[in-house]
Amino acid sequence: MLAARSSAAFATFPAFQQRAERSFGELCGEVIGERTDYLYGPFLLKSVLVAELAAADASVGWGWRPFLFNVARARGYRIVSIAGDSACPIDQRGDEERVHRLRQLSENADGLARSCR
Repeated sequence: MLAARSSAAFATFPAFQQRAERSFGELCGEVIGERTDYLYGPFLLKSVLVAELAAADASVGWGWRPFLFNVARARGYRIVSIAGDSACPIDQRGDEERVHRLRQLSENADGLARSCR
């Protein structure tokens, strides 16, 4: 179960971040079969799935999240999200973290790809 941002809340995030996360979300939804906001933040999962992270070494970076979500789906668990009005904090609405967002996008895509093997 994932906490997700509502469309209105997501719109408060920097434009570059929105593009990167929307692109990844669409791809992740295609692979996992559930369209949702995979990158927001808190989630609950079955503790048995934590052991699955051993298959992804530390180089997976941010990709550990989509890696786990896809492994959960492959093990027969449903992916459920609850959208809320979690707006971007005012002091984080600048668009200067482009390189950071690109690295996150790359690591998330890599984690998803690793889970498909």
